[in-house]
Order: sequence, then C-alpha cells, then structure tokens
Amino acid sequence: MKSASVLLKILIVIGAAVVGLLGVLWINGYFDVWSSVLKVDRVVIDVSVDSSGIAHIHEREFYTFVKPYHGLAPHMNLPPGVEMKDFKLSVRGAKILKKIGTLNNKGFDLRIYLNSGYTTPKPSGDKVTMDMSYDVIGGVQIGKDFAQFFHKFWGKDTPSWVPVMIVTYTFAPIYKIQDVFTHPTDVTHKIAKNGDNSFTIIYHNLPPNSYAEARFVFPKVNVRYFSNLNKNLNDVMKIEHSYSNGTKWIWIVGLILLALAAVIPFGTFYLFGVEPKINLHSEYEREIPYKDPPALVNSIVKRIVSNPDSDAFAATILSLINKGYLSFAEESTFKLTNGSGKSLDESEKLLLETVIKPFAIKGTFDPEQLKQSMKGNITFSKKFLSAYDTWKSQIGASADLRNYIITYGNAVAKTLAVVVMIILPISFLAWMMMSGRAYPHLLYLFSLATFVDWVAAWIMLVLPKDVFGKWTKIGREYFLRWKNFEKYLKDYSLIKEKPPESVILWDQYLIYGTSLGIAKEVVKAIKEVDPNIMKESNLYPAWTSIYWYSSISRLPYYAMANSTQSSSSGGGFGSSVGGGFGGGGRGGF
Repeated sequence: MKSASVLLKILIVIGAAVVGLLGVLWINGYFDVWSSVLKVDRVVIDVSVDSSGIAHIHEREFYTFVKPYHGLAPHMNLPPGVEMKDFKLSVRGAKILKKIGTLNNKGFDLRIYLNSGYTTPKPSGDKVTMDMSYDVIGGVQIGKDFAQFFHKFWGKDTPSWVPVMIVTYTFAPIYKIQDVFTHPTDVTHKIAKNGDNSFTIIYHNLPPNSYAEARFVFPKVNVRYFSNLNKNLNDVMKIEHSYSNGTKWIWIVGLILLALAAVIPFGTFYLFGVEPKINLHSEYEREIPYKDPPALVNSIVKRIVSNPDSDAFAATILSLINKGYLSFAEESTFKLTNGSGKSLDESEKLLLETVIKPFAIKGTFDPEQLKQSMKGNITFSKKFLSAYDTWKSQIGASADLRNYIITYGNAVAKTLAVVVMIILPISFLAWMMMSGRAYPHLLYLFSLATFVDWVAAWIMLVLPKDVFGKWTKIGREYFLRWKNFEKYLKDYSLIKEKPPESVILWDQYLIYGTSLGIAKEVVKAIKEVDPNIMKESNLYPAWTSIYWYSSISRLPYYAMANSTQSSSSGGGFGSSVGGGFGGGGRGGF
C-alpha cells in the first residue's frame, strides 16, 4: 500500500543516515575512544637537543583507566636515518609486573603489564603516570641550504582526546632557530618563546587518532649526529605554505558542500520541477474521474508514471471478479469462470492470460499454494516473476505513451544524487587517508558536511519523480483529479454526507481505492455508512476481510525473494606535513 511505500523510503533514508553517521564517528575516532580502556589526562614532553645533534626526550603521560585493563601499550617506529638509545620506562600509580614486546634502536612496541589479570578500575578510574626517556640520533637533518629538527611528539595511533599537551624544546646555542611550524594548526594551540633557543608548545583538546609535530628551521650546522635531507629551504617553505593554505581551502570546500546540499535540490526543483497551474472546480471528486483501468491509474498516479506495483495487481484481480472472469473461492483463492460478457481492458486481459491462467491449478488461482510451490524452486519462482514483470512492463509502457510527465529534471536530480553518493565518500576517504589527519578539527567539520550531502542525495534519490520532474498540463489535471478522488475516499464525513447510490459504485470505489493504495480506508468507510450493502456485492469477501489483499499483494515479493536466493551464493621523513620522526601511539589493553 501507499503508506508502506512511503515508510520504506523513510526507512531507506534513515538507514543511509545511520550509515553516514557511523562513518562520521568512525572517521573521527569515536569508536576507538569508546572501546579504549584508558583516557589521556595530560601529556608533558621535554626535548633537549645538544650541540652534537642528539635529542634527549623525556615524556610524562598521565592516564586514567576507565575499563578493566591489563596495562599500557606504547609504540613508536623511527624512520630510516634515525635511531634511538638509552630507553628507560617507569610507571607511577601502579607496579610493573612484566614487559613484553620489541625494543631496539628503531623504536619500541611494548605491553606493560600492571597486573596478573584484568583489573577493574574504581568508579572514578585508576590514575597512572608513565615516564619514558630516550635519546634520538639523526633527528637533526641537514638539507641542501638549511637544517631542521622535525619531531612528531604525538602519534596518530592514540585512541583518546588529549585535554592538555605541553611540549618544551631547548636547543643548544649553535642552533639559530629561524622559523617554527606546528601541525595541526586547526587545533587550539600556542607557541611561546622562552628565550633565544627555548620554546613551549601547548595544545588543547587534541582529537583522538591525531598526530602533533613541530618543525624547527635553522641555518646549516656542523654537528656529529645528523641525517641527510634532499631538499632546500624553498622546498620546505612551499610545503608549509601549501599546508597553511589548505586550511582556508578546506573551509571553502566544506562551505560549498553544505551549500550544495541546499542548492542542488532546490535549484533542480525550481529549474525543472515547478508544476503548471491547474484550476479545478472542486477540492474533492465524488465520481470516478476517468474510465481508465485500475492498473493504469496505479501506474500513473500512485507510481508517478512508472511500472505498477502489487496494489495494481490486487485491483486488477478485483476488476476481473467484478466483471465475472474470476470469483472468490475458499480462503482467499480465486476460481476461474466463463466471464459475464463484459469486455476486458488490455491490462486485465494480459493479467488473466499471462499470470492468472498459467499458474492456476484445476481452475483455481491460489496465492498461498503458489508461495508453497515457490519454496526452494528457483525456476518456478522466476517463471512467475517473469510473467508478472511482463504484465507490469506493458502497463508502464502504456502510461509512458500518455506523455503526462516530463522527467528530464528527475533524471538530472537522480544522476546528481548517485554521483554524490559514490564520488563524494570515495573522495573524502581518499583525502582523509592522504592528508586529512593533518587537519583533525576540519576533518570533523568536513565529514559533517559530507554527511549532510550524503543524506540529501539519498532523499533526492527516493523522492517521487514529479518532485524534480513536472507534469504536463493535461497530466497534472489527471493526477490532481485522481488525488482529489483519493481524498474523498479517505474522508468518512464526506462519504456519509453523500454516499454512492448503488453497490456498483461502491465496488468501483474499492477497486480504484485498492489501485491507489487505500483499500483499508474504503472498507472502513462503507462499514461506517452502511455495512449491509456489502452483502449485495460481487466483492463481498473483499469487503469483509483484508486477508485477500495481503495474500495477493505479497505474492510478487515472495516470488522475487525466492528467485534471487541462489544468486547471492555465488612522503618520507623530514619532508611533507606528517613526516616528523617519532609518533606511534599510546594506549592500553
């Protein structure tokens, strides 16, 4: 029925929105945060670079365990040309039972056990501080005409927000710092210069799975320990300039995406979907507006000039009963009869000859028996579905020939929707993997803009074709008169005020009400007006029970489900943003 079709479309949009929302949460690391056993409270890092080129690094990380846990899991992998030595690790607030994993001059990947089994934290959480110190050789890079110290002091594999991160750098006097660049720039932070060669970088609310790094640029120096960088100062300045400009462009693109979510639907509507004005004499139609067969009315009005649905199937069977070619038998089965001599429309004749008779058994068309025959019988299901689809296609073609609707705008809208649904998520994911983590806050805003466009595209896809297409003047009048007739059938007070004068008209109301998807409303209306009149009707069983409708309308879907069952089995260190040494991740297990 019509309400079921609308409900299905609503569920499709809700489903798409849920998928999109889950994607936003996943991309921004919220699932990792929710599944993590700990959260980071504060991070304090001290880095001292001596005159030989060795960087002495001391990290203090303050954690709260919020779920049952074993311990801590820090890891870091250094790039080629950079090595680590003199690694030390200690924990305050808990006792280290054992350490396992790898530890060498290229980094570490450790499991720090704080208990022999899972420990359940206190309601307020268990506070633990991890101290790590190590020396790094090769962190100072000598380029073609400059030198730099490019340190990733926080890695993107940490599934926690970091409320406060304080990083202090102290350089020996031989390093004449000219520029300091930090990444990311879109997260609240500040750089304070404590002296000629001392700097403090403070980040607030660094998002989960985000890295943070600092690049210090200075003239070439003569140090014992260094690594080579095949770039000049101009190369680095271009990289940093491009990164800073990226913030602006991401804002611009994000705002454009949000604007497109409104501009594309409304623009397409106003360009192609504004309907011609029609002056109807009445708000309601008490008489059947046109002498078209119910299947064609369903195809044009309910399906907006598309192939008919199962309501057309049910309505045509009622029409065949009304004309004497079928009759109700026991338990909502239909017996073939010789006919009353009344002429059949092409849609009725085609259904009778291609769907009803070939699948009737001993002169009886039994939907429930057909469903049983379809179970596990793919060939039989496909045979029925083929006959049914042939009938639908013929009705749909007849509706198209009326030229009642101009669908160019609908085609444009649906094409744009599909493009957005495919291209936009792929483009966003590609951008996120290549450089999105360099802009964690903008990544969140950009993902929300993508989500809005994603949902808007799905809404455009499921909207009826006459939203972005438009009716011709004749088609619009045809559509509106039938919709006014539908209003009359659904308005019990109007029917009570002036009910049909004969049972013949009531039967026609039921047939066309079924084709419009409101069979239940019509049955309810006559029960309120005059329940006794139903006894005179050829469609008496249809008036007394809605089971016949369910039995017929579900048959095509059952055939479809059974006919498809079998088919389902069949940049390097030191160059680009994000290229600082260090990083890795901090977490628990």
